[in-house]
Amino acid sequence: MRTNLDMLQEVQEVAHIKEYVAKARATQKYNTKVFPQKLKKGDLVLRRTLKDGITNKLTPKWEGPYIIMEYDKRILAPYSTKKIKRPTRLSPKMTF
Repeated sequence: MRTNLDMLQEVQEVAHIKEYVAKARATQKYNTKVFPQKLKKGDLVLRRTLKDGITNKLTPKWEGPYIIMEYDKRILAPYSTKKIKRPTRLSPKMTF
């Protein structure tokens, strides 16, 4: 009985190691295909909305479009024209 418990713990440890390796491999494979976007002054972007309060699946996830006024200071201005050529989305890390 005691050997079965020891064996169970070893099997769980091996499973955790294999899970970690699989996640690391998937992360590495994904990151090789993702190219960072180089944004500059004058680019059109969308900004991710913050999920405060009650949200549902119909709540918009992006707001905008915005035009980048100054990239270094992270200043955005609303873009008022209705015609938009595929604005770029900003990730939460890039939110201005």
